Amino acid sequence: MGLRTNRFAAPLNALRGGLIWLSGLVGIGLIFLAWAFHDSGGEQRELAARLAALPDVHAAQEGDTVVVEGEIGETTPLLRDEFAAFVRIQRQAAYRGSVDVVIETARQPLDVVTVTGKVRIENRDYAFDDRPLDWAAEERLETPARATEGAITISGFTHGSPVVAIARVERQSTSIGETVLVHAETIMAGPLDKLANQLRGSAVKGDAAIPWMLGGALLLLLYAFWEGRRLYRN
Repeated sequence: MGLRTNRFAAPLNALRGGLIWLSGLVGIGLIFLAWAFHDSGGEQRELAARLAALPDVHAAQEGDTVVVEGEIGETTPLLRDEFAAFVRIQRQAAYRGSVDVVIETARQPLDVVTVTGKVRIENRDYAFDDRPLDWAAEERLETPARATEGAITISGFTHGSPVVAIARVERQSTSIGETVLVHAETIMAGPLDKLANQLRGSAVKGDAAIPWMLGGALLLLLYAFWEGRRLYRN
């Protein structure tokens, strides 16, 4: 019996050691994930609060930072298929799984039709704001995955897409029907009330998940510590 016990002792100890290391790594990973959820929730709440505080583009003065809410107008040229502005992303294999790689981004000045008039986003260096979960108004699979290449998706804005932009007023309208010119900082999918609710909801869900992540991390780290001591003593 002694020989049989010794024969299985080394593999069992190796298995225990592997579980200890795995538990520790997963526990530490959960702590970092909880930290990321906390930061993301803070950013989402901050953006929702900023959107609520900014004046409407038609109620501001030149030089003011405003919120623009409307739809992409038919006068905006299309850059690729039905998209007037877009990002193309390909899923590619990586050392630790897979990553999304941006292979093309296309932006241009945009004509936005609002309920009170026309707005022209005159710059093309604005950012697609990815703090909202669904930042793009439209998304579709462009190229399915192949044996040697990952799938390509295209996301962005088409004619009629609801859009929300944070922008600076360059020239305010002086007469009815005149287009307001703005320089956009970021754009994202609208409408504004839906966007604000999504941001607040995502932040609340993230906050609710944090205690569970920290609790799981604590249990895993306690297990790793306890089993590590036992394995060391043996």
